[in-house]
Amino acid sequence: MFGLILAGGSGSRLWPLSRELYPKQLINIQNTESLLQATFERIKECMPEENIISTTGVKHFSNVKYQLSSLYKDAVVLSEPIAKNTAPAIAVSVKFIMDKYKTDPVILVVPSDHLIKDVKGFVNTVKSGEKIAEKGYIVTFGIKPAYPETGYGYINITQTAVENGYKVNKFVEKPDTKTAEKYLKDGNYFWNSGIFMFKASVFLEELAKHSPEIYAKLSGFDFKYSNEIPFTEFDKMPSISVDYAVMEKSDKIALIKLESDWNDLGSWKSIYDVSTKDKDGNVKIGHILDEGSKNSLMYSSSKLVATIGLEDTVIVETEDAILACKADKTQDVKKIF
Repeated sequence: MFGLILAGGSGSRLWPLSRELYPKQLINIQNTESLLQATFERIKECMPEENIISTTGVKHFSNVKYQLSSLYKDAVVLSEPIAKNTAPAIAVSVKFIMDKYKTDPVILVVPSDHLIKDVKGFVNTVKSGEKIAEKGYIVTFGIKPAYPETGYGYINITQTAVENGYKVNKFVEKPDTKTAEKYLKDGNYFWNSGIFMFKASVFLEELAKHSPEIYAKLSGFDFKYSNEIPFTEFDKMPSISVDYAVMEKSDKIALIKLESDWNDLGSWKSIYDVSTKDKDGNVKIGHILDEGSKNSLMYSSSKLVATIGLEDTVIVETEDAILACKADKTQDVKKIF
């Protein structure tokens, strides 16, 4: 098995801590390793370190390479010369693995910004998913909804079993609250985690069938002697997500339930949810002095932050910016740019 870590993205909803040149997957949020490093450590439980590669934008290449090399000195990182979304990034990475290693392996694709603490449960799910992938399916890892979340895409399953998973009926966009409540009650909908796996040849076959405009361009890439992604060839590819390019069109998609905790840390509210709280429900990170606040998140990167009587509020201080908002509005941070 090989692993592909997708390490692009800007993480704009975690502004001001996450910035364009230093996105959330590179940040040490809770005085531990970065999310990128935690991702590498997690998937190396499923495969040899030398089988893990990462792909990222040219702006983040140096930082991604530095962080991963601190864990494994020969870490392979591909540099995308221009942002083209996930379908071209994955397609070129699959071609890289097949060219470089002359093999047709099962490939586990993971985002670099998820928080998963139950590594054993994750590894067990990957092993189960590998059996399904070997049968010629593209396997997606679904999260059983715990509440009617409107910030995630959903996946609807059929009742056709595939090993210990199910064939997928359809992918659906982020719903409104009423629709999300319906999905939760239905029981056949899962959150789309963005984690999936497949045999390399199966993915390329489905890419050729459903996104020939991407597949046709792959002949222009030859990684036998170089790890460089040529700008002129990559720039010819359309900018499209893998969900739109392949997952929503293929009839070879199966879902397996992720048997571990999961959080994509997509907002300050999600940081609050997974953090240790005091007796008043507050999360305090950094140099915080508080009196009488409840159910709030206070983050200080350097300065003393003093808070009094806050409720359900998020305060984030960095060297050059401060964010203050209600806790239920943290998804809207990206709207201010």
